[in-house]
Amino acid sequence: MTYALRHGISYCVVGETPIFLDEIGNRYFTLSEDLSSAFLDLANSAGCEGRMLDRLIGKGVLVAATKPGPVAPTVPRAPKSSSSYITRGRCDPLDVLRAVISQRTALTRIKKGHLSHSLDRIRRVKAKIPSLETPPTAIERPIRAFEVAKLFFGHADRCLPRSIALTEHLVRRGISADLILGVTVIPFAAHAWVQLHDIVLNDAVEEVRKYTPVLRV
Repeated sequence: MTYALRHGISYCVVGETPIFLDEIGNRYFTLSEDLSSAFLDLANSAGCEGRMLDRLIGKGVLVAATKPGPVAPTVPRAPKSSSSYITRGRCDPLDVLRAVISQRTALTRIKKGHLSHSLDRIRRVKAKIPSLETPPTAIERPIRAFEVAKLFFGHADRCLPRSIALTEHLVRRGISADLILGVTVIPFAAHAWVQLHDIVLNDAVEEVRKYTPVLRV
């Protein structure tokens, strides 16, 4: 029998610990030390005992499959810089209004537990985008508009709805941006940002480098 990651499960490795994101359950989680070790053995093609496989299936990490599926961590392109449009791009009030509405919609979906619906929506639209080079000017107004829209959301951390909304906005316009979710430990924290190739579109590159990517959409 072969195995694959369950649909909606992604992970990264921080130190020697796999950290999982269950986008359907809208949660992050880790495994016990022995299960973590068994999972990493499987991911590294070192084999895994049957009883451990059964436990990993019981934890909702793996599923039995007719053919092997990837059991690899998320490894997106490393960010090199932040877009200059974050601080000095041009936009108009209508752009900002659209950004505010998009972010409020994304926040409502997340609060209702619909994270996976938002991610699947991005995947479906991205799959239809032709492989064309994006003109730099095509991202200027949305990047700056979403930056200005932060002023309407107070000081609470809204990185996830903001990043989902910006990604949806860009992919609907044929720009194949990536939504990245990352984590750090001790203490645990999660973050989200948007990248186009190796350029961060809505955050400082120094900030996102603190996090290990757990999901790329």
